[in-house]
Amino acid sequence: MLITYIGLLAMISFVLENLVGMTFQEIIGYVFAPVDFIMGIPASEIFRSGSIMGTVAANEFVAMLDFMKIIPEMSPKTVGIVSAFLVSFANFSSN
Repeated sequence: MLITYIGLLAMISFVLENLVGMTFQEIIGYVFAPVDFIMGIPASEIFRSGSIMGTVAANEFVAMLDFMKIIPEMSPKTVGIVSAFLVSFANFSSN
């Protein structure tokens, strides 16, 4: 079921990228940007961290893998906030 769910998210992202020019993660990044700003993440990093936080709502394993790639580019404060968010979240695709 988890593999199917991840495949479905990849398909949705592919369709959105071809229709709108943005992936699912990028769209979610804009949705979560105000939340990230309120949490104290620097303005230059809110869209990238928002996309990670939005991906957690879809699947935390994918979000953790994506987050590992961008950790060197983030400030320590952002890494701490997003890390705490990632490890404290479980969603319905994991149950």
